[in-house]
Amino acid sequence: MTKAATAARSGWHWRTILFRVVAVASALAFLNLGGVTSIMVPWGDPGFPFRDFTPEIHRWHSAILGVTEAILLPGLLLALLWRPVERPLLMQFFIFVGVALVVPHFLIRGRTPISSAFLVFPVLSYPALRSLLSFPRVVRPRGFPTPALALIIVGPLAFDFWRNLQAQLTGIGGEHARHGHWATACSLDLVLAVMVLFALSKAPGARALGWLAGISLVYLGIAAISLPEYAGSWGIFGGVLAIVGGLGLVGATWWVNRVPRVVNFSDSQMDDPRIHTKEHESAFKKADVSRSFRQHSLQCSKASPQMSVITS
Repeated sequence: MTKAATAARSGWHWRTILFRVVAVASALAFLNLGGVTSIMVPWGDPGFPFRDFTPEIHRWHSAILGVTEAILLPGLLLALLWRPVERPLLMQFFIFVGVALVVPHFLIRGRTPISSAFLVFPVLSYPALRSLLSFPRVVRPRGFPTPALALIIVGPLAFDFWRNLQAQLTGIGGEHARHGHWATACSLDLVLAVMVLFALSKAPGARALGWLAGISLVYLGIAAISLPEYAGSWGIFGGVLAIVGGLGLVGATWWVNRVPRVVNFSDSQMDDPRIHTKEHESAFKKADVSRSFRQHSLQCSKASPQMSVITS
């Protein structure tokens, strides 16, 4: 490994420092350019009306936009402040969320949100651009019902995706269809579903994905309970389901990606093939190194009394 790569991984390379500065500035820009305002719309002022737009009826879709601009995009950038080179999955999802934000607005309205101008700067300043072209290594955790939990969360999101897609294609809701709100809801459903699938893996950065997706689901659940009659809302039942699913996702992500406990194996256990599993591989290596060191110290102590004093 070159000195530049070593410095980048340690966090003191100039490109890593530059990326962190750009990431913090971009996160603040997302929050200030509509993120905080949109996420508070379900309980606050929806904004001023203008031609062909009535803010009052768009409270739910403003909350959806707030999830992207106030939770996902800033959250991914802030998560990348720690070990950005070793967790390219988070930057890949930052690009994914940014594309999901821009494409529906551009295809339907012919323009994009103001905050989308800050999507390109973190990507260009990322210190390991080449790693973004590789697919992350996903390891299915053992002893955990990952497919069942993913189906419980992704299933309702897939249903909501289909419902919003049909509404956008048929033009239901007048203003909602003309402003591409159904398409924006579709993109968020897709983003959250993919985040759930990767969060329940052991890929580097999966824990941050799970927490951000879980927080987003909890927020949308609270907003849906507060806005049960608004167009596109998940309603009271859907809101409760989203809250339970979000909290469950946060807990499951922590469990799947927790740091394994270091186990001290005896010599007889290390020679027993029945307990040799992938989960214990790292612990075996540490125990093997410790045993080799003890044997080497014992040999040295027998050869030299002075060494015995030093090692003791």
